Amino acid sequence: MDGFAKKENSRFPVFFGPNGVVKDSFAADWSEVELLWLNPPYSKLEQAVKKAIEEEVQAVMVVPDWRSESWWQKIQPYVTKKYYYKKGSDIFELKEREVEGVRWGVWAYLVDCRS
Repeated sequence: MDGFAKKENSRFPVFFGPNGVVKDSFAADWSEVELLWLNPPYSKLEQAVKKAIEEEVQAVMVVPDWRSESWWQKIQPYVTKKYYYKKGSDIFELKEREVEGVRWGVWAYLVDCRS
């Protein structure tokens, strides 16, 4: 399930976000989802990391390589696998078309916050 999406950019048919099964991802119960795809707005990363840990989720989480941010250290103990996309990589799509390459490095983490 896509944890943060709109119809035009959802990776999966079922998603949280406008026109999704729950309009606000933070109002959804993430613990009920077996595996989440989490690519939150960067301004909501602190909140998303906190919710993932509190609700003990397993997720693929896409985050920028911003090691000085407080959420960065909080998620590290839960990372079980990771893949790095260097600056300029074309990893995002909108309406099935690639969006301009990323302006900084991006990590795709498999996180397991379950006890």
